[in-house]
Amino acid sequence: LLGNRDKKNNLILFSPFSHFDSLSQIFSRKVCIIYDMQHKDFPQFLNTDEINVRDFHYSNSLNFFDTVITISNFSKERIKKYYPKSGVDSQNDKIKVLHLPCLSFHSEVNISNNDKNFIKGLRLNKQFFFTPANYWEHKNHKSLFIAISMFVKMNKDVSFVFSGKFPNSSVKDEFLKFIRFNNLQGNIFLLDYVSNDNVGVLYRNCIAVIVPSLYEGFGMTLQEAHFKNKMVLASNISAHKEIADPKTTIFFDARNPTDIFNKITQFFEIDIKNLKFNKKNNQNLVYQRYSETILGYTN
Repeated sequence: LLGNRDKKNNLILFSPFSHFDSLSQIFSRKVCIIYDMQHKDFPQFLNTDEINVRDFHYSNSLNFFDTVITISNFSKERIKKYYPKSGVDSQNDKIKVLHLPCLSFHSEVNISNNDKNFIKGLRLNKQFFFTPANYWEHKNHKSLFIAISMFVKMNKDVSFVFSGKFPNSSVKDEFLKFIRFNNLQGNIFLLDYVSNDNVGVLYRNCIAVIVPSLYEGFGMTLQEAHFKNKMVLASNISAHKEIADPKTTIFFDARNPTDIFNKITQFFEIDIKNLKFNKKNNQNLVYQRYSETILGYTN
């Protein structure tokens, strides 16, 4: 490629993380994904270097790539807000909205012995809510913890299980200190990163999923929960509202622990057995749309 840099070849460059390099111009077609505008909407969650890196790659990708995929109408609106002179060429809007596919969308109803052993190993003898999310600040675990401390004062027989990656040991220590101080060791279980199989086990065995994020470009957890036939208690951010099934989702104010507490309480008043989880997208069609967009088969 370097020896042929003055000639455009017939290759397609697909950059799933919108990495821009000047050598990308030798490709006949260039496509990337920009997932969200967190570095603009919530810069306090990122350091200056990360913000500058994202700004460099996103602005150049919008100007020089043929197609820019984003994962929600919300994200597209934010891109256009912060880069108003980018993303549109002389003929069309190059920013295409494609929702993310659900990687584990098959319905699983049988609980195996491995499921039971994993749950038993966690010493979960109670019904539990599940929150799968890395322990980043914008995922808003702290507000949920406060709501849980309020809830378990009257509901000792309910647990809350979390799984994800800790950014550093100090974050984990801070969370564990809160749990000990509020005597929540029997109600809050913090797991590190667990395998996809065990995530599936937790989805299958939980009573519902809680997603307290302050910011998301899409909200994959809501989609995964729906495919697992689980109700979701979710923050009322735009990205969540765009993809959620309102009949199986309870929204709350993510910055208000009292509202989260009230919505957890409200969950137990719902007749879950009569809920219908039939609003599932055709995932093969989602993959097809990605393929067609990357290859340039669609406008």
